[in-house]
Formats: sequence, C-alpha cells, structure tokens
Amino acid sequence: KKGFIFSVIFWIIFDFMTITAGLYASAIIPENKLITSPFLQLGSLVLPEYLNIIFIISLLAIVMSTIDSSTFISAITLNNLIKMIKKKEEANFVVSLASTSLFSIIMCYFFRHAINYWYIFGAITASALLIPFIFLLYNDNKKIKRPLTTLMIPIFLCSYFTIYGGIEPIYPGILSSIFLCIINNDKIS
Repeated sequence: KKGFIFSVIFWIIFDFMTITAGLYASAIIPENKLITSPFLQLGSLVLPEYLNIIFIISLLAIVMSTIDSSTFISAITLNNLIKMIKKKEEANFVVSLASTSLFSIIMCYFFRHAINYWYIFGAITASALLIPFIFLLYNDNKKIKRPLTTLMIPIFLCSYFTIYGGIEPIYPGILSSIFLCIINNDKIS
C-alpha cells in the first residue's frame, strides 16, 4: 500500500513538472515557430548545448526504459495467461515476447498519436483493472470468484463502445466492473 501511495505522489510531481514545462514552452514559443516537440525546442532554447545533449539523452532513456519494461511486463503477463489456460508449468516466454512486440508494432501503425492510443487502451484497461484492484487492496479477507469473467466483461463492453460509439467507453466498463466485483466477492476461508 505504501508503494502504491508513493507512486501516485511521484506521478503527481512528475505530471506537475511536465505540465509546467509544457505551459512555459507554449508561452515563449509562438505556435507558427513550433517545428518539433515543445520539450525539445524548449530545451534547445534555454539550455546550453552540452546540457541540451544530456537532456535529449535523458528523454531517450526514459522512452527506451518504458518500452523495455512495458514489453517485458506484457510478455510475462501473456506467458502466465498461457500457462493458466493450458494448465502447464512451463510456457514459451520467447513466443510471448515476440507476440507482444508484434502487437506493439501493429499498434504503432494504427495510431499516429500516442494520446489516441493511451485514451483507448487506458479506458479499456482501467475499466477492467481499477475496481478489482481497489476492491482487493482494501478487502484483505475477500477474493473475487470468477476473476476471468470479472475482467473480460468490462473489456468487451469498453471495446464495444470504443468501436461503435454512443457513450464514453470507460463508463459502461467501470459500471460493469463495479457490479461484477459486488456479485463475485467471496470470503477467503
């Protein structure tokens, strides 16, 4: 619980710094002079050349570490899912890693802007995982019966409303997740 709270606090600090730098960049760089990322252009305007190089390398390191960690976490999750479905002790991690990498490359082809990707997949994953996570975090003596159903129904609902429209996709996903957590809770014996 402490790690979760500290992570949220540091996310808030990081987001505050990012938004502040973005607002500062929009204030001093006219829109018609914006030729690249505002952060890169702001760095080249206010930093000496050697610090700007370190800044660019640090941004690249952040992006690369995020790519690595996300790919490996996705591959481990897929590997565990394959083991659970096939009821085997071992599964091929290389196949899981290649599958998640291929899926990521395909997603890069379909989404030109990262904000669109985060909006769609953030809504889908948040609707499936947020409520069960909070439920289990604050109910140590409870478990969720039928966890696969509890996770998959919000994903399908959110995906349906993402594809066909109507209302914001996260709302039916979160509401179904709340409902499923209420009806599928069970005391640990």
